[in-house]
Amino acid sequence: SAPTRPPRPARPARRSPPATSSSPQETTKKPELNKKRAPLTTADAFEKLGGQRALEPYKETAADLCREHGIYDDALATQVDLLLPRADITKRRGFSTKLINQRYAYKLDELFKDAERVLPRFTTLIRSIARETDGTAHVAPLKSEKRARAKARFKYRDGTGIAWHRLTDIVRATLEYKSIEKMYEALRTIVGRRDNDIVVKELNDRYQQPIDGGYRDIQLTLC
Repeated sequence: SAPTRPPRPARPARRSPPATSSSPQETTKKPELNKKRAPLTTADAFEKLGGQRALEPYKETAADLCREHGIYDDALATQVDLLLPRADITKRRGFSTKLINQRYAYKLDELFKDAERVLPRFTTLIRSIARETDGTAHVAPLKSEKRARAKARFKYRDGTGIAWHRLTDIVRATLEYKSIEKMYEALRTIVGRRDNDIVVKELNDRYQQPIDGGYRDIQLTLC
């Protein structure tokens, strides 16, 4: 025979609450607890941090750091710029001509093998910097292969093929700070480190020169 379940104990009968009456004047409307807030725009977030007034004291910080630590070679960049076919490049705003110090990679697969190898060390480094500079670390997973191919084809393709080695953000992270002042203090700390863990190869202050849509950040390329 089929197994049977033991009977459940009977539940006690529930008592109805005493009836009450209220006049229309006594009825109050409850606040809408699930009402969604409007998303904070990039411009609103910038103003909340102090806006242009808070940014002004750091107008030359990135340029000064680049000169002091040899991050950007103006003379070499000018020579490279003269060799590039300007008529072609000006038609493509996304095409990057910045000097990149990364080993040559014939295929995208080579870059992903390097990325998988360095990600654990990179994660440890970013979290260490965050603790040192009172920031919050957000280490992203590796960029997807689909997205990496699309970006390289748009930015790094020329008449000879695709320069895969110019793709430098397969491994990436964000350091977040509570104020503009804290952010620039951290920037000085990172660029000025005197160890073998970090060599800053590129620094773009996109707080001072925001990209389309008003998005702002400070972008670093590390080796």
